Amino acid sequence: MLTNNRFELMAAGKQLAAAALTAVLAGSLMACSGGTAKNIPAETGKIGSQAAEGSAIKKDAATTDITDIQESKEGSAEGSNATTKTVSTEAYANKKYGFTFDPSFCKDLKKLDEAETSVHFNSKNWEMDLVAQAKENTANLGAQAVADAYTKSADSSMEPDVLVDEGDSVSYCLVVQAEKDKDGKAIVAVYISYVGSGSIQGLRATFPAKKYASLSEEQAQQLVMSFVPGDLKTRH
Repeated sequence: MLTNNRFELMAAGKQLAAAALTAVLAGSLMACSGGTAKNIPAETGKIGSQAAEGSAIKKDAATTDITDIQESKEGSAEGSNATTKTVSTEAYANKKYGFTFDPSFCKDLKKLDEAETSVHFNSKNWEMDLVAQAKENTANLGAQAVADAYTKSADSSMEPDVLVDEGDSVSYCLVVQAEKDKDGKAIVAVYISYVGSGSIQGLRATFPAKKYASLSEEQAQQLVMSFVPGDLKTRH
């Protein structure tokens, strides 16, 4: 498992998928307990509505922005943060698959490019690269198979943290693992995928290991709630 792992699986009993994913993210932000990952059962029928509700609550409450915390920790070392342009907090909505992504949890999250099936963001302050995307589930994959595909790129020196729930209507998986970037530097990759008979939708966020270690439990929750899947059953 990852050192300073904030995605430790928490056997909190039956809960909605959004809450289960948040528990994994929150646990991974604490020091590694050395325990074995276990699946968490969830009521998957309300994934979209629960995530949307959580997003609405988040907007109404006083939340801590990733950029704000980084500025307070690094002070003058990140003095340029004060002039960072704030991006629009309007949620991105994918026209083809119907998924949405709310970038408001990170002030300097900048949209780099957009395609029919994906949108690409980057945060300079957190050196975070994030892609929200969807693709056809032409191979009829289940959530476990999707998770297994992600872990193939994991750094073999560390055990990935994996949460999988394969429900009757909607399945999901979350994978957090150490990887190497194209320059051979250590990064932490976070994959969140909702898997349906029609499509697979979710996001991938990567951080340098040191930046990832600075994430808080609240920021992990905001990351989970930022993505709401669309119709997972329909093929396009």
